Amino acid sequence: MKIWQVTVLNGYGHVVATAIAIALGLGTDGCSRCDGGPPEDLREAASALDRGKALYAKEDDKAAIVELSRAISLDPKMAEAYCMRGIANKAMKRYKPALADLNRAIELKPNYPEAVEARGYVFFDLKHYEEAACDFRALVRYGPESMRAQAYYTLADISYVMKDWNAAVLECTHCLAFSPTNPLPVYSRRGLAWVHLGKYKAAIEDFTHAIELSANTPKEPMAYLARGNAWRALDEYDRAMKDYDKALALNPKESRAMEERGHIFRERKQYERAITEYDRAIALDPDRDKPYVGRGYAHLQLGHIDVAIENFNKAINLNKSLAAAYGYRGVAYGKKKQYAEALRDLDMAVQLHPEAPDFYQERAIIYRAMGDCAKADSDNNRYKELSSKAAEWKRNFEELKKAAEKKRAGRYDNHASEKDATPKSTMQKQP
Repeated sequence: MKIWQVTVLNGYGHVVATAIAIALGLGTDGCSRCDGGPPEDLREAASALDRGKALYAKEDDKAAIVELSRAISLDPKMAEAYCMRGIANKAMKRYKPALADLNRAIELKPNYPEAVEARGYVFFDLKHYEEAACDFRALVRYGPESMRAQAYYTLADISYVMKDWNAAVLECTHCLAFSPTNPLPVYSRRGLAWVHLGKYKAAIEDFTHAIELSANTPKEPMAYLARGNAWRALDEYDRAMKDYDKALALNPKESRAMEERGHIFRERKQYERAITEYDRAIALDPDRDKPYVGRGYAHLQLGHIDVAIENFNKAINLNKSLAAAYGYRGVAYGKKKQYAEALRDLDMAVQLHPEAPDFYQERAIIYRAMGDCAKADSDNNRYKELSSKAAEWKRNFEELKKAAEKKRAGRYDNHASEKDATPKSTMQKQP
């Protein structure tokens, strides 16, 4: 089965099910039974199965279910008919009857790989991830080799949704070992998992593979966008900007590339240019929270306090767990000497992101303005402690970066695996 035929996160649609039912061949003889009724009933059951599969291929799910039900009534032991009807029910989001049909198919035909696979997708859609993973693990154990690459890829998707990044990397690696027909999304998925693990150089390698593999396919900007984000995490802003520009060349309405360009201009303190990029991103996608935070921060730095607060308000309305929006709004209220509001927001920022040193420093300023020197000193001490850790991480990162440069130059061959993440602990590095 081809990897591109399945996008688990977006559901289990007709293309996938048709591939299962037709490309994999759900029973060329039309039935799987130990005994049955009269020969004419069995022949009609096989014909009904074929009609049901053909109707399903045409996306006429309701009519397909009628024919498949007729096949089952004529031959109650026909595992293929139960499997196909389960797939059709799944396409109609009728999950309860889908599970009943697929369970019956597996009961009639133990270790029935197509039914196990289809049931796994039903469990995934229901967000029963452990049960879904159990079915796909079974496939990699006893399923045909032709299905194992897809099973590993789906396991990687499940691990990614469950935020088990190490497992996602491992399962993508297993998938690639089976030489999937289309490895492009596998490299992309593994690259995203590497990003979550802070292994940005490994992520860049995988995104580069994905870009190279897309050379002969319709261009899609996501690999460039993802690689740009990894470059940005390494403070390689020029390389990041080139990738964002390539993403925009492929899709001029890619709002996330505009947003990321805004972040780079902001980090370079080019606030007017940052605002322009955030304006473009928000105009195309007004429901994303981070562009409002970035635009608010740029306005804050330009002294546009009320405009900044309006942007932070919009971000918080969209996402009430966004620590940066509360932290920056607290700073803005502090500049307006609205200390109660500033303290409320900075308390929330610390609660949401207790390892960010700048929140403590800003809250110390508010405490001191309010005359509470003891709490101000306590926050300053916490700020110094966290900043010291961040500085140590930064030193380690620079050492690893230099070692990586030597490796690329071929100066040595045996370099230990690197952790090239630099925690973004300062408020300016958020979002």
